[in-house]
Amino acid sequence: MMISGSAPSCKRYLWLGFGTLPLLLLQVMAVLSNAPSSPLEYLSSCFSESRRRCALMRWWLPTEIELHHYQQRSEEEFVKRRSYQMKGLEAAKQDFWRREEEEHLNDCEGARRILRFLPLMDSLKTLPWSERLQRFHAMGRDHQGTPRPHFITAVLEVNLFSTVEDEYLLEWIDFHTVAGMDHFVIYDARNVSSTGELLKDYVSNGVVELWPCRIDVDGNCVPVDELMTWNLKAKDLRGGSGGAQEEAFRAAAVKRIVQEVSTYWIAQLDLDEFMFPRQASSLRELLVPHTHQAGSVDMFFVWYLIFGSSGWHAKPPMRQIEAYRRCASARNWNGKSIAQADRVDRSQGLRCSLSQLVGRGDMP
Repeated sequence: MMISGSAPSCKRYLWLGFGTLPLLLLQVMAVLSNAPSSPLEYLSSCFSESRRRCALMRWWLPTEIELHHYQQRSEEEFVKRRSYQMKGLEAAKQDFWRREEEEHLNDCEGARRILRFLPLMDSLKTLPWSERLQRFHAMGRDHQGTPRPHFITAVLEVNLFSTVEDEYLLEWIDFHTVAGMDHFVIYDARNVSSTGELLKDYVSNGVVELWPCRIDVDGNCVPVDELMTWNLKAKDLRGGSGGAQEEAFRAAAVKRIVQEVSTYWIAQLDLDEFMFPRQASSLRELLVPHTHQAGSVDMFFVWYLIFGSSGWHAKPPMRQIEAYRRCASARNWNGKSIAQADRVDRSQGLRCSLSQLVGRGDMP
């Protein structure tokens, strides 16, 4: 992530969820690498230079923000989603079971933590929009009370693949609403009519801003027949790969929001990713004290906790966060970022200066 603004400090334990083992590991690494003599000294200096601002990505340290990645879902859903990429149903099925075996999936505490948001999600079904807006979508304010239209804006792209993703969309929006995000910018890559109809009330009430396409680096719509995903190796019209097109979209989407100066924080997620606070009641509660605060960090990178099928062969008859309870034994090196909008480099978008250390792990 290319971050602008003053170099932040890592002194706040809140974000690191320190225990004895991480401290001991950092002490050993400090000695081996000739780093500052103590873990706390290392952490307080780790953001002192632009090129070291994302150093903590190299180690797994549980933070006060959690990110669940339901990349598998059921076998039926996985095969439906991936068969067009995997050259047929059989190849997609083999890939599904390979992933299940590699992740060493077990029952996990993370699945229980996320379930605490279910009662609030259920309450949204009967809550009038006037009350919902007042309770969950109030004007954003920093630690001094300075207002902006929004506090956390989430960016999402849907319907990029050949399958329509309407069945997952409202769960994703409602979950992140009760978890503390108050504004959603959604790009419908294929301009699917049913998606627009599904989100009609969300759009009219100002909760969702819906774009009918994926945008390019100049903010123009990418034609449907030119859409490319990260995994595709073919070249686009600019001579780049599918990954280059996706990166250009992500940067352009973030840049547009930053230029509007309409929000304090930006998170760029996918539809199978759920971000929430581990202990606080909401992300807003967690982030307000650190918003526009001198010495605060510019962004937080959150590692994935990968979930598998939990034994479901067909699509389960309940929400994802209820159905999928088995996850990997350790966090994935990949993940996503949530960043202060005013400290994002407008020319680069939401990216980390040490991306070479973690590959795609810094992709917002």
